Amino acid sequence: MYTKYDIDIDNSVLLAKLKAFINHFVQVTDEEFLFFASILKRIKIPRDSYFLKAGEICTYVGFVNKGAVKYVYNHNKNHKELVIDFLFEGEWTGDYASYIYQKPSRFSVQAIEKTELFILPLENNVKLHEKYPVFIKYNKLLVEAMLYETLNRIVQFQGSSTEEIYRHLITRRPFLFERVSMHDIANYLKITPQSLSRIRSKIR
Repeated sequence: MYTKYDIDIDNSVLLAKLKAFINHFVQVTDEEFLFFASILKRIKIPRDSYFLKAGEICTYVGFVNKGAVKYVYNHNKNHKELVIDFLFEGEWTGDYASYIYQKPSRFSVQAIEKTELFILPLENNVKLHEKYPVFIKYNKLLVEAMLYETLNRIVQFQGSSTEEIYRHLITRRPFLFERVSMHDIANYLKITPQSLSRIRSKIR
């Protein structure tokens, strides 16, 4: 099926998952999807390496095929790193504001595992939009969904106790505790590792 274009994705299961992800937002034809898949490029980054550093302009976004990344904000006043999110397989990563407006990113994206991504360079995205305008709508809906999730997270952090947020993570993202260091989870929850340990002992 996937033979018309030179595609850097050699896994039919992954292609099916990627198409299903897109079809969650918009319906695309095989022709549209195959062109989209053909302009993605495969990259691999080692654990602790950066997909994007704060201050850089994001020139591509990436679909995580294997591995995981964390979003880190560097607080200028006290030079403290603040973990603001984690992304795993089947999710897009990058700084969309920097990508769209070509402005320096305010945060870094760092691999917390050996990670493989399929990246979409900005120039390829422009070609995609020109050839198949349905992807303009897809990008719009994708960014809106990401903004919705971000706002929900902000509201949750403002209106819930740390223990409530921890319970929410256990329910919604239990794999987090198997793949992310306790130090990073504590940072994400804005508490010390010792406080996290006490919460875990209490809830077990």
